[in-house]
Amino acid sequence: MKYIRKRYEIQGLGIERLLDGLQNAGITLYDVRRVRAHCVHFSIPFEQCEQAESFLSSHGFSCKELPETGWARRLGQIRKRWFLLPLAGMAAAALVFALQFIWQIEVSGAGVYRGEVLQFLKEENIHPGIQKREIDLRSLSDGLLYRLPQIAWATAEIRGITLQIRIVSGIPAPDLSANIGGQPCDIVAACDGIVERIDVYAGTAEVKPGETVKKGQVLIKGQEKTGAEAWRGVPARGRVLAHTWLHAQAAVSSAETRSTPTGRISAKNTLCTPWFSYSDQPDPEYLTCDAEVRAMPIGGAWVPLWLERKTYTEVALERYIRPTADLQEESGLAALQKIYSLCGNKDEIIDKNIIFSMIEGEAVIADAYAELLTDIGRAVPQTLK
Repeated sequence: MKYIRKRYEIQGLGIERLLDGLQNAGITLYDVRRVRAHCVHFSIPFEQCEQAESFLSSHGFSCKELPETGWARRLGQIRKRWFLLPLAGMAAAALVFALQFIWQIEVSGAGVYRGEVLQFLKEENIHPGIQKREIDLRSLSDGLLYRLPQIAWATAEIRGITLQIRIVSGIPAPDLSANIGGQPCDIVAACDGIVERIDVYAGTAEVKPGETVKKGQVLIKGQEKTGAEAWRGVPARGRVLAHTWLHAQAAVSSAETRSTPTGRISAKNTLCTPWFSYSDQPDPEYLTCDAEVRAMPIGGAWVPLWLERKTYTEVALERYIRPTADLQEESGLAALQKIYSLCGNKDEIIDKNIIFSMIEGEAVIADAYAELLTDIGRAVPQTLK
């Protein structure tokens, strides 16, 4: 009961000696504060209140009880609002009861498999509102792995009122033997390269990361060991990522012809039908010209007849040498575009470089070189020996 205290105010001379007397009498004082010159506030444990009041009265001091603080005040408030106790108890019981259920399901990392995960949960009758004790997390994880062989891992855990399911997507093994009817085959290099990584799903690896391979070299042998010296043929399946290089070239003429109007313009009107045309005006005797044609229907939609007006503008042609910077930019973009057209959707460009050369007065040539990280494995039937 020491946490339940009463607070008093005493006034008079010799308050310090009085407080010493209270302590010598075994009364514990808390939160002693001097509020005026001869006025002090202090708190006493509830069980010592009668002893303190008797001591003060015997020494001729009157004490004034102050409003309750701390636990005493709280208990007083509770006594005044006793009807809140059962409500608080019911709320606590409802909270404890609600915490026994799952009210939210979170699925992360599923990607394209999210719909299948939710369908699996529906089939297993796992939904918001289910009791936690009805969920076997280990069985749920194993069931997801069995239901979705495309994923690499699945975990399920309960945090508070939330069931969290985390999916780690895997990379399905490429079916490189589909084009050869499932017969024993090898995976060979489609081009030269340096092996970065090799994933074998069926067969035996013939190369290691870091090795340089040539086009046509066997990367994964379509055979597996069945005994000490026994082998059997299988369709080799796997992926071999290697660094390879591509080259593309583009040339852009360094000179172009520009036309400049001379200021001489003439026009010619021609009456046209689908079968013939007629005009009483000759074509202008310009060496070079630009022509602009406009057609005006005469017969409407029912009569195929229209008037064609052709405007001729005389121009003078001159040869113009383009700036080297523009030529390099245009030829470089063209060469890179050829590189991109040679790459597959899953190829990763590690590095690229462009070298420019110039044929004086004729063209700028751009040679683009790119280093790729790509799958160079190709399935081929095994050669019978």
